[in-house]
Amino acid sequence: YEVVRDSGGWDDERALDALEDLLERGFLRETGISGEYAFAHHLVRDAVYAEMTPPRRTYWHRRIANALIRAAQRAPRAEQPRLAGRITYHATAGDAAALIVDWAPRAAEQARAHYAYADALHYLEAASEALERLRHDPDFDIARGEQQQIDVLLARLELIPHVGRSLEEHTRVLQAAER
Repeated sequence: YEVVRDSGGWDDERALDALEDLLERGFLRETGISGEYAFAHHLVRDAVYAEMTPPRRTYWHRRIANALIRAAQRAPRAEQPRLAGRITYHATAGDAAALIVDWAPRAAEQARAHYAYADALHYLEAASEALERLRHDPDFDIARGEQQQIDVLLARLELIPHVGRSLEEHTRVLQAAER
């Protein structure tokens, strides 16, 4: 609720009216976690997405990523890693490369701590791609970006054996780190 209210820039009255209407119509359901809601069915989510243009979806994902970051900043430090995956998901869908670079490694650490190696590798691959895109930005700090890329590539190298990826992929990532 808080994230949607914040990302929409709505006051409580408007957000509560919308929430209550969507719950009453059966479009949303409570998740069991206080203040968290989800689409009642994936078809409802798909229908909402179908009504949005791709630029509008990108815009809303970016807004939600930023609202989640603000929520993470308000949350106790121990709870922040739990939000990293959600932030990374929305930053990726929102084409927010700088946010991906900041949050994907945190999401990877959280996934790795739960032995979700494939998810961790996915987050790190997203960070590598975002760093490559940012490289072309004139305001990008090349030295910092290169160090971040090396850190991400080395973390990827550690995960590749855990997910059964090929030796060729391991070699490609190692060569990229050397470059």
